[in-house]
Amino acid sequence: MNQGTVNDYLGVYVSADRVKLLRDIATGMNHLHNNGVVHGDLKGANVLVDEDGIARIADFGLSSFTYEDKIETDTELTGSTRWMAPELFDPDEFHGKTVRTTYSDVYAFAMTAIEIFSSEKPFRNISKYAVIPRVLKGIRPDRPCVNPALGLSDSIWGLMKRCWHQDPGKRPAFAVILQSLGSEPGEFPGVG
Repeated sequence: MNQGTVNDYLGVYVSADRVKLLRDIATGMNHLHNNGVVHGDLKGANVLVDEDGIARIADFGLSSFTYEDKIETDTELTGSTRWMAPELFDPDEFHGKTVRTTYSDVYAFAMTAIEIFSSEKPFRNISKYAVIPRVLKGIRPDRPCVNPALGLSDSIWGLMKRCWHQDPGKRPAFAVILQSLGSEPGEFPGVG
């Protein structure tokens, strides 16, 4: 994609429509989930922006087809710690397996939204190892202090908080996220 990652793109186009980029990402993730695919490593570095300014999901290295909305991997923790859902840090809850689900993708989407609005990685002031106990305790990043013109409204902040709920079953599906972002789930997959 000729604009690079979403992070690269926002470094050049600082006033870009971040909510539109989130809609693009949510559309792509909705498409993946509707086709039985869990991405497993959603973050800004894995979202590319094409020549038309459309965000596209990339890097399917940890992706897998789902069976009953979950995939199981070995007990080794793999992925991007700052974007990982709490259930991925507590394998005992899942019979010794790390389970990546559509719900953990939704959590990662909220962390990617933090990244898009703040132009910084989630939990930027602490080491990736210090992230784990905080996430397990239900601690999430603070709301970024950004220009309101960037689109981080109270309703979008509320959506992000629902997306990183400690209980995976209380996180919204991407179809609901799209409606909350002012878009109906459409045909455009957002997958590159």
